[in-house]
Amino acid sequence: MERKLISFFFIVKKPLIYVVEGIHDASRLQQVRPGISTFVIGGFGMNEETLATLGKLSEKNQLILLLDPDSAGTKLRQKIKEKVPETIDLFADQELCHQKHGKKIGIEHMTNSDLDELLHHEIEPQETAIITMVEIDDLGLMGQANSAWLRQEITKKLHLGHTNAKQFLVRLNYLGCQVCEIKEIISSLKPI
Repeated sequence: MERKLISFFFIVKKPLIYVVEGIHDASRLQQVRPGISTFVIGGFGMNEETLATLGKLSEKNQLILLLDPDSAGTKLRQKIKEKVPETIDLFADQELCHQKHGKKIGIEHMTNSDLDELLHHEIEPQETAIITMVEIDDLGLMGQANSAWLRQEITKKLHLGHTNAKQFLVRLNYLGCQVCEIKEIISSLKPI
C-alpha cells in the first residue's frame, strides 16, 4: 500500500491590540466592537515603561495605532513608532472626530458607524517607497492653489487622516499606492 504525505499550512495571525490614548477611546471601541482588545497609553502621560510594555506586547500581538488626529496624537504616534516600528497605523479623519458642542478632537467623539467603518482601514507599512515627492509635485499635490484641497480629498477616500504634503507621501507609500491610482482618484474629484 502506498503512503501519501499530506502537508497542511496554517497562517497564524497575531491577535490584534488597538493602542488608544485614553479610556474613553477604549470604551468607544468596545461599544462598536464588543470584545475588541485595547491598550490605553494615557496620552502625554505615556512614559518609557509604557513604551517598553508596547514593545513586549508587539512580540506576540499586532499593535494597531488608533490615536487622535491632532498634533498630540501625531507626536505620540512618532514616539511609539521609534520604539515599536512594526505597528500598523489607523488614521481617523479630523472632521469626524470633533466634539458636538466644543472644540475638542478625539476618537471618542466619532459616531458608531464612522468608527466601525474606520476599523476596516488599517495601513501596514510597505518596504519600499513607490511614489516620490517629485511625483507628488507633478500631480499638483503641493505648491498649487488647490493642492491642500486635493490632498484632503484623497486622504478622505483612502482613510489616511489629516496630513501635510510630507506626511501624505509617507502614508501613500505605507499603502503601497501607485501614481496611476492617485491620478484616477484625482480625475474622479470635482473641483471646488
